[in-house]
Amino acid sequence: GLLLWRRGFAWDAVSERRLAKARVENGRVRLGAGRYRARVIPRVRLMTTEAVQRLLDLARAGATVVLFGGPPTDVPGWNALEPRRAAFREALRSFGLELGPAPRQVTVGEGRILVGDDVEVLLAQAGVAREPMADAGVRFVRRVHPRGVEYFLVNRGAAPIDGWVKLGATARSALLLDLRSPARSGVAALKAAGEVYLQLAPGESAVLRTF
Repeated sequence: GLLLWRRGFAWDAVSERRLAKARVENGRVRLGAGRYRARVIPRVRLMTTEAVQRLLDLARAGATVVLFGGPPTDVPGWNALEPRRAAFREALRSFGLELGPAPRQVTVGEGRILVGDDVEVLLAQAGVAREPMADAGVRFVRRVHPRGVEYFLVNRGAAPIDGWVKLGATARSALLLDLRSPARSGVAALKAAGEVYLQLAPGESAVLRTF
């Protein structure tokens, strides 16, 4: 998870129980108010057959599932181990997923499953854009609003930020809001290339709202 934050990818953690409530809309995984381009499974050795089947169901419905580090290799627990293990292996085998972490793409219904060891390459294949501002030491929380994207920004670096920072989202205009000092809020300087001018001291935060 920290690797994704540091490289500028926004993500939310989802439990197996919540995953059961997910559905697919126009190729995106919908869970509550959130819409996600991909469901990423980190390196795990154990996974229930039910969770594997749920991931396959999401892929069949049009979702992109990313297996970072390869598919799981076994089921958890000792109760009825061999029958559960056989069902688990059959679920993987039916889609060619028992072959380990070798990079590949498997088409499943209307969606796909991506397998590999380089998470950035996998996310790029899934169409997930990173936020380049992370390279400047800016950490963020990003949410879509009806007219654009809203960011909560924090300078987590040791040095001040005073310059142009590239956004992952396109924007024609933007507002920069200082929640502690409304007098410092106003229209943000924005370049056509999608860069915004930021001035943030170490530990300082601001809200950026794009349109």
